[in-house]
Amino acid sequence: MYLARVVVVILLVALLSSLAVAQTPANSLMFLDSSGAGTRIARERLETCLNLVSRELGVAGRPLPSILVLHASPQAARAAGVQHTTVIVNTPEDGARSYQFWIVGKPSYVEYTAAMYDILEDYDQVRLPETERKEIMTRVIRFLRNTISARSESETAPGEAAPESRP
Repeated sequence: MYLARVVVVILLVALLSSLAVAQTPANSLMFLDSSGAGTRIARERLETCLNLVSRELGVAGRPLPSILVLHASPQAARAAGVQHTTVIVNTPEDGARSYQFWIVGKPSYVEYTAAMYDILEDYDQVRLPETERKEIMTRVIRFLRNTISARSESETAPGEAAPESRP
């Protein structure tokens, strides 16, 4: 079962590396959830996060890399050789660089923001002082936490309880 998931991930990585560079956050992000991962990823928030970080870094309007977002339970992640939430860079000999953002367990806005920052910093070769990085991350996280979402009831934001069902 886990071997099948690993094979799927490898195939998706191969697909990602052959794709053209994406132009919008919605086209840049692809999602794969493992069963038992728990809270669902707030996809629209991750797209918003990527957009905000690209603006903050001054790279808005430039092509975005392909990012495969894998949300896995700790057990499934360990079976794939991933111990904790992390970003993996895929650099093929030919083609565009792509990224895997592994979210292990419950997602958070801090993880979203740190990953998107790290990916764009690497992809666009942007280097800012640590103080500026912290300021950018603080602004993006604050925005994500203070904005109302139009997500479905089955999708909860990181750190939120699932909404109660209404009759």
